[in-house]
Amino acid sequence: MWLDSIYPATVSWFLPYQAKNHEPGFLNGFMRWLDAQSVQFWSVFQNNTLIGAATLEGVNPFQDYLWISSSLAYEETTIQSVIPFLLHRVRRPQKIMVNYPAHRAEAAFTRGGMKVLNTLIWMEKRITKTEL
Repeated sequence: MWLDSIYPATVSWFLPYQAKNHEPGFLNGFMRWLDAQSVQFWSVFQNNTLIGAATLEGVNPFQDYLWISSSLAYEETTIQSVIPFLLHRVRRPQKIMVNYPAHRAEAAFTRGGMKVLNTLIWMEKRITKTEL
């Protein structure tokens, strides 16, 4: 649910993001193992309440995708907890790439040690029959 609000279908169709890879369970874990997928999960808690989650997905030797999910109320807290933790925990932090909606929680990312690499703002134009 949190991932769907951050990466809606109108955007996620273009991203290297598969919701099924982020679901827990033995069968999904077994399928990831069979496919040699490197996926690690972390949960962020505040006062014993789940406020966010992160998935680090190894996609190739040069990139790892970090997918962060949270409600808007805890978005900055989640990011400020996850980013420094992962940057100090992974072997090659320079490989981490984050796809996140433009201009959302930018300060939390930069405080955590990240920098803006590329910014893409999604736009749409509905075409009517008369415009065809």
